[in-house]
Amino acid sequence: MLNKINAMDQPKMLRLLQLLMMLNGSRNYSLKELKSRTGMSNSTLYRYLDTIETAGFLLNRIDGRYNLKAEEKNVKSLNRLFHFSDEEAYLLYQTVSLIEKSSAVKEKLIKKLHTLYDFKTMAAAQNNEKVKLISTINAAIEQKKQLQIELYRSSNSLTIINRLVEPFQFLDDYAAVWCYDLSDSKCKQFKWARMGSAQKAETNWIYEEQHQIAFFDAFRLSAPAPIGTVTLIMTLKAYNLITEEYPMSQEFIKGFGENFELIIPVASYSGIGRFVLGLLDEIKLIGPIEFLDFLKTKRKLIDFH
Repeated sequence: MLNKINAMDQPKMLRLLQLLMMLNGSRNYSLKELKSRTGMSNSTLYRYLDTIETAGFLLNRIDGRYNLKAEEKNVKSLNRLFHFSDEEAYLLYQTVSLIEKSSAVKEKLIKKLHTLYDFKTMAAAQNNEKVKLISTINAAIEQKKQLQIELYRSSNSLTIINRLVEPFQFLDDYAAVWCYDLSDSKCKQFKWARMGSAQKAETNWIYEEQHQIAFFDAFRLSAPAPIGTVTLIMTLKAYNLITEEYPMSQEFIKGFGENFELIIPVASYSGIGRFVLGLLDEIKLIGPIEFLDFLKTKRKLIDFH
């Protein structure tokens, strides 16, 4: 069965919906009130307001206060706001349709999809090459077959070559698939957008016991296992920025008010290092010593240049 599809990360979607619901009422909100109610920074609020307008909504901006113009409170604008492509819309529709039991929830979901999207467009997307490619990969996973990837464009090796792999799990957003690469006996992510084409092989999986997903940290970096756990104390500003840019960090944060404690496992010090170096005045470093040494080295390189 197809995995769920997220056109954008769930926390961002929820924040946008929260902002939309506030602006959709009769009340006009100041930027300060929006900031207080949503917990967003000024820069994030401005970015989301721009996103809402880009999606086709019209905002009243009167004396520094905001709300939606009445004639623009149109559900079809949500299509543009959440950026579902035709392929994603069709796959989402297909996923809902695969639910075996008929239920009120299922029927409501299908009805909403018909409201937001033109069904003819979704049906036409079934013949789209991108959808066919994803379906081929999905079939190989379900049937435990090897996959022949033609002309894969690799950014790591800077090559365009054929790959024989054993695909075993999509990422939640369908952007890539985890595969065991027979050429070097390693598990890797392969982005379907970089594939020339793919064909399901007749050969069954041989190395299923090697199908292991690497550790991914909140900063989108991977390693076979965490190299360490970083501990630091953040101000509200740093808290807002890290949760907005790296939503997966939220579960590793404790505290509320002026100080927030982050205790987070990382695959590499480079991801969290970039975040910390940009906010040194907003963060108190606790450890480990290896991370502190990493930052000192980076600071020296920055000062040198």
